[in-house]
Amino acid sequence: MTLNRISAMAGAAAFALTTATSAMAIPNLQLFIEGADYETAAENPGDPETWAKLGTTSFRLWVIADTSSTYRIRDVSFVASYANGLTPTLAFAPSTTLGAGGFTDPSAPAATSYTGQYAANTIPGSPLSPHGMITASRTADIWNLGMFNLTDSPIADFQPSINVEAIDNWFPAVGSATGQINVYDVIVGGLLPGQQVHFDVYGIGESFGCSGRGCTPVWAIANGENGTPNAPYSHDARWQQIAAVDVPTPGTAALLLGGLGGLGLFSRRRKAA
Repeated sequence: MTLNRISAMAGAAAFALTTATSAMAIPNLQLFIEGADYETAAENPGDPETWAKLGTTSFRLWVIADTSSTYRIRDVSFVASYANGLTPTLAFAPSTTLGAGGFTDPSAPAATSYTGQYAANTIPGSPLSPHGMITASRTADIWNLGMFNLTDSPIADFQPSINVEAIDNWFPAVGSATGQINVYDVIVGGLLPGQQVHFDVYGIGESFGCSGRGCTPVWAIANGENGTPNAPYSHDARWQQIAAVDVPTPGTAALLLGGLGGLGLFSRRRKAA
């Protein structure tokens, strides 16, 4: 693990002390891709401890926030960074967990709002320290995901301690901690096979403060990381485009079968001759 990662995770841990007990073991923000592999530093030194998914058109992305009745994260921003010169497109369709892994989710998120494109190392207000995927040689597109203040879903730490490549569709065990999960069906376009997009997420953490009987509740920026929690680098995500598999249309399939049949007949006639 790099020094930047150790520092970032230590900062996230310190920030989590301001939240409910459940937050001590669960990051404020996490990313997770259904059916993805969790790559270690040994597997991918340039982008370790990341949920990695190969595909052709789409994936299901989870953004998980550790919230409580005294905590919320506003202006949650989703970052898609990629090598300069690439032109990927992402479209988000709000969804729910559909009960996958036992994680219930009664509320679909609101539509995302695109906020702009920047050099990855100059994102305004971003707490993301420069690391393997946040550098001057990369471009970043940003979407605002809004407020995370619900506690209607069970949450857990989506960082496995086992080799999930040997397990089909891994999920952590559902615990007693609650928070908010936003799920999106993400449609990907504009990438050639082998090209990648890396994902981060961050927001502004605020703790709820109120003292005295009948006082008016107020929101105050929480201590830790200047009030801007982010998904620790151990909970990032990545998409890599692979070559599409052409599926013959019914007409094409019929022509193909007809051609194969003709070849078979021709072969039998040659043998008979």
